[in-house]
Amino acid sequence: MAWSWYYECECQLFLMVPFLVILYHKLGRRVCYVLYSVPIGLGIWINYKSSYAHDLTAGIFSLENFYMYSFYINKPWYKLGCYFVGILSAMFFIDARDYKKSLREGTVDHLEFTTMKFLHRSADRVNGGLLKRLVPFLFVIGAVVGYGCAIFIAFPRMVDPYGWTDSQNAWFYALTRTVWAACTMVLFFWLVLDHNPIMRAMAGAPSNNVLLSLLWPSYILAPLVYMNMYCSVSEAIFMTMINNIYLGMGAMWLTIVFAAVFLLLFANPVETMFDLTIRKYLKVGLQNNGEMKQSIK
Repeated sequence: MAWSWYYECECQLFLMVPFLVILYHKLGRRVCYVLYSVPIGLGIWINYKSSYAHDLTAGIFSLENFYMYSFYINKPWYKLGCYFVGILSAMFFIDARDYKKSLREGTVDHLEFTTMKFLHRSADRVNGGLLKRLVPFLFVIGAVVGYGCAIFIAFPRMVDPYGWTDSQNAWFYALTRTVWAACTMVLFFWLVLDHNPIMRAMAGAPSNNVLLSLLWPSYILAPLVYMNMYCSVSEAIFMTMINNIYLGMGAMWLTIVFAAVFLLLFANPVETMFDLTIRKYLKVGLQNNGEMKQSIK
């Protein structure tokens, strides 16, 4: 069950999210932007201190990495950086949605989103100054560079696991996940803020609903597919870059196929059953409760 860490950590995040949402509504978005940035720094510090203490190396197959799975991968507090990059991105997405809704409906609410106005690709962006035109582009370039560093910087350590100092190895483990998550969000908001209208239109096309519906089951099933493949294929013994690409592409295709089967034979029937039973009565109960409150008022 080497893949079970994946689900445990996600479930722990799900348990934490309601409290974060309550704080978001009680304290306001500006306070929470600051408050939820703190765990990112805390997560980086925890990863650094733990990686340094256990002598983890960026060459993942060295003997020193005995503790990597039991600490760096299994424990949820090592993922604080990724978690809270996601939380901040969700808040930023809400701001982007409200900003564009205000523009669309002609209200003045968009005036409070000064950062969003600066980053959004508006019709008058040519007159918005040099920074307004360059900053989103520079963010994307930075995201691509960050991706490249997160993917390729540690490849030489596969051959020479002891080529970095303990501090360099610790910084690698402290930053690589958070950098990857942040770069992903930068590219996502590059689309959301309309800097690539063609790709955004393609992503929102109704014909893509079939592919989009495969995202969640693929996310859930991927660890099982990958771990079973890597544990049952002889090529996995020699973890070269070519073998990783070869096995990774095969695992992705298998994940897509399994996700489609999962949707057809399990997810859709179960969701339909819930729609016809629990959700139906829950919806009626909420409607009656709302009507009762209105009549009391």
